[in-house]
Amino acid sequence: MQIPENPDNRDIREALLELREELGPLGGEVSKLRGEVGQLNDKVDKLDFKFDTYQKGTDGMVRMATTSIIATATVVII
Repeated sequence: MQIPENPDNRDIREALLELREELGPLGGEVSKLRGEVGQLNDKVDKLDFKFDTYQKGTDGMVRMATTSIIATATVVII
């Protein structure tokens, strides 16, 4: 809709009603996107948890290997 140079209240009201009709479906789309972002955030949180668990396990194995190497070297030296 084109708004005339000197719109009256009726023209402004019609423009606002038309705008509301056009923006109505966008609210649903925004809600849908918000849900998808929430699901993506949950997936990222799960991946962070898995990575942290893997990192802790790897750190433990490295410490155990280092301890074994130091113990073996001590026995060999003695």
